Amino acid sequence: MSHSKTQSPRMGRPPLPESEIRAKRVVTFLTTAQKQQLNAFAKISNQSVSAATQDLIQRGLNKKSFEKTDKKEGTK
Repeated sequence: MSHSKTQSPRMGRPPLPESEIRAKRVVTFLTTAQKQQLNAFAKISNQSVSAATQDLIQRGLNKKSFEKTDKKEGTK
């Protein structure tokens, strides 16, 4: 059996544009309750847990302003 020297068409998924490549990793720890909520969100949104996590992060980053959650007493 001999192999052809011509290149066959590339199989598989075509490469993503560089701006869409996800190559950075974030590691975090969740409570049991948070993990259950994340699993439930993924299930009802028909996504993997990874995709649901990316979705939630993007939603948070898309907010118009980042509000400080621990406001000091007497400040607005």
